[in-house]
Amino acid sequence: MCGIVGGNIKSWNYAKAIESIKHRGPDSQEIRSEDEFTFGFVRLAIIDLDPRSNQPMYSSDNQFLIVFNGEIYNYKAVKAILQNHGYKFRTESDTEVALIAYIHWGAEFLQHIEGMFAIAIYDRAKKEILICRDQVGIKPLYYFYDGSRFAFCSELKGLEA
Repeated sequence: MCGIVGGNIKSWNYAKAIESIKHRGPDSQEIRSEDEFTFGFVRLAIIDLDPRSNQPMYSSDNQFLIVFNGEIYNYKAVKAILQNHGYKFRTESDTEVALIAYIHWGAEFLQHIEGMFAIAIYDRAKKEILICRDQVGIKPLYYFYDGSRFAFCSELKGLEA
């Protein structure tokens, strides 16, 4: 279990939100701001224990950022497909596979991955964020949007914080 948090509300205390969900991931935690968005993550390291798999994770060209909670069951098969398309991987994590799958297929990457997940991917060039979760809704993802201010978190108490 991990936890994700983020949004564009400058007055929001993201550190307090991370503190409220830190029980979801004792192995690492980090908050990063990109443009008008802030992203936070708490990690329970299971698949790839290497610190290079910590999040927020950036693409090799730093255009994309991902925070991801969950597991991609078929990540090895998807990784092999992407490697056949010429992509190089720095980690053994399913997080990096999800990120590169998004880079390759765009939002249609969801048609190629199987698992339980809540994902936020930010495109720094377009200043757009994609937030999605698995089709069954196993991994929680709460959000707030009032027309201009937006925030999301793995737990409701993170938004309340």
